[in-house]
Amino acid sequence: MRKKRTRKHLTSYNKTATVIQVFIIWCCILIAGTYFNSHTNASFNDIEEINGELHVNWELDDVKYPPQEEYWDKSSLKFSGENAEYGFCERDVSGLFSGVINGGDGDMNGESAYDVHYHQDKAPNKNRLGDVVYSGVIQPLETGESIILKFEPDNLNDLEPGKYKFKAYQRPGHGDPNNDNPDGPLMEIWGNKEITITQEEINSCIALSTQTE
Repeated sequence: MRKKRTRKHLTSYNKTATVIQVFIIWCCILIAGTYFNSHTNASFNDIEEINGELHVNWELDDVKYPPQEEYWDKSSLKFSGENAEYGFCERDVSGLFSGVINGGDGDMNGESAYDVHYHQDKAPNKNRLGDVVYSGVIQPLETGESIILKFEPDNLNDLEPGKYKFKAYQRPGHGDPNNDNPDGPLMEIWGNKEITITQEEINSCIALSTQTE
């Protein structure tokens, strides 16, 4: 009777130990499977990310951007410095005039503008503007072509004795090192010399204009 009880007790113990062993093995398998699965997914994601980066870089390398549009037409206005190219009441001009030339490498693709500045005692310049008494338009000039800018007031009696100077504006893009802002401020150039007129010269011009009418 005692032997049967002992054998029964051993059998129960063995079953319990077997269940525990199976449970431990199952847990180990589960943990190992989870680890390997996570590691595999992480590696796969890394591969996808690397592949994606390589794919994007390849596409960017294939892009061919268009050449930058140049806004400057390569024209360049310059005032003539010779005495015959500026003055007052000469060359059939009833007023002030000044010669300007396109000394650039390209034709003007459009119009430009000019102003006439006045100061009673001193020559107008970029630091001493004086008063703008007239504004005009410069028609497009081919490279090497010149034109006479004029200020012929409707009434010569409106002219004041003093010093006058012409100022012209370059085409858009001139003087812009990056050549990328067509709406930027236009570059200005001033006449080489001022035009000084007296009241006597104004009266003489009025008399000459009256004779030719």
